[in-house]
Amino acid sequence: MPSIFNVHVFSAVMLAALLLCASGAPIEDGSVAGDFSGEETEEAEMSTVKPFNIWRSLFDSAQEYEKAFEHHFQTLENRDQALDSHTPASIPKHCNITKFRKETCLQTLAKGLLIYSVLLKHVEKEYRGSLNFSDAPSNIGTLIDLAGMVKGKMKNSNQVTPLTSSEEEQLLKEVNSPDPYHSKLNAYSILRALKAFLSEGKRAIRGSQKVKNSLLLPLS
Repeated sequence: MPSIFNVHVFSAVMLAALLLCASGAPIEDGSVAGDFSGEETEEAEMSTVKPFNIWRSLFDSAQEYEKAFEHHFQTLENRDQALDSHTPASIPKHCNITKFRKETCLQTLAKGLLIYSVLLKHVEKEYRGSLNFSDAPSNIGTLIDLAGMVKGKMKNSNQVTPLTSSEEEQLLKEVNSPDPYHSKLNAYSILRALKAFLSEGKRAIRGSQKVKNSLLLPLS
C-alpha cells in the first residue's frame, strides 16, 4: 500500500493553528467540521496564507488515509458505528467555546495534544508497515512542544502537567489489544478522533472571537 499519510501533517497543522491562536488571527470555519465547501469571502482571501494552506492539506490528507484504512476494514459492516464503539475512553474531549471560557479551552487543547502525543505511538506501531510513520518519534515530540506553546498563552499553565510514565503506560494499555484486528481498529479510531479534535479546535477558536468579551477570560 502506498505511503500516503504522515503524522507530520498533523504536527504542522497544529503548529499553524496555535500560531494563529496566539496572534489573535481569525481561523476559517467550514459549514461542517472538516468540510471546506461554502467558504466565506474573507476565508477565500486568506487562502493564500501559508497556515491556511497547511490546514487544508490536513483534510486533503485525511481523506486519503481514510481510503487506505478502508483496505483493512473493507468487509466491516456499519464501519462508523464500529469505530464509535472502539473509540478509547482516553480520547480527549473537544474544546467547545460555547461551554468553556477561552482559558479553559486552551487547557483542553494543551491536554489533548499531550494525550495524542502518546496515542500516536499506538498508531505508529499498528501502521508502521503500511503508512509513512518514519518521522513519528520526532513529530510526537513536536506535539509535546506545541502543548507547551499553548500553555504559554494560559493564565494558569500549572493546570496542565506532563503525563507521568504510568499514565502513558495506562493510555497505551487501553488501546492495545491482543486481537490484531481490534488493535488496528483502535488506531483508526484515534486518527479519526484526532481529525475531529483539530477541526473542533479550529471552530472553537474562531467562535471565541465572535462571543462577547464579557464571556472570555483575558489571556494576559
